[in-house]
Amino acid sequence: MISSERMWQLLIWSFMILMLLFGWYCGTVYLQYEASRRELQFAEERNQMLADNYAHMIHQYRNMQIRNHDIRNHYLVLQELVKKGAYDRAERYIDELETEKKDAPARVRTGIPVLDILLEYRQNEAMGENIHFEVISDQIQLELTDKKLLSSKSGGKEYGWGMTSMQVIVDRYGGTLEADFENHQFTLVIGVYC
Repeated sequence: MISSERMWQLLIWSFMILMLLFGWYCGTVYLQYEASRRELQFAEERNQMLADNYAHMIHQYRNMQIRNHDIRNHYLVLQELVKKGAYDRAERYIDELETEKKDAPARVRTGIPVLDILLEYRQNEAMGENIHFEVISDQIQLELTDKKLLSSKSGGKEYGWGMTSMQVIVDRYGGTLEADFENHQFTLVIGVYC
């Protein structure tokens, strides 16, 4: 027979083991909950960034459509002035357009409309923060679709997705990507050979 004192000791130890297992279970569930919450928060932030970028791209695309429409209209006006022999008026009109052009930020021209829009958006953002942003590019003759500019890679850090996405795209087309930060100046050189 087990003595009553021994019985109490067994009950106390059993209770302590059960409490320890319950604490371990609660801790595990809490850690899983926190990990899921962080993943959900990260996904929401990423989706918001994508939605914001998409909205800005649409805005920039519409602005580009307006500019193209305006350019066609300017061309028609100049064409009519030249037809009528009003060369002085045509010259003044061109001078006025040049004055407007000097006030506008330089346009990025890579030959890929979506990439041009993204670069122009980032250029305008940088200018708003008084950051010098310069793109030196030749026309790129690659068949890129809009979706190929987005990364499908998951995981990783909260920041730095852009460089990873660029590296994936550059690798896909057999190019090179070099980034450098020196004397408070960030330089990114992408080479794609066609």
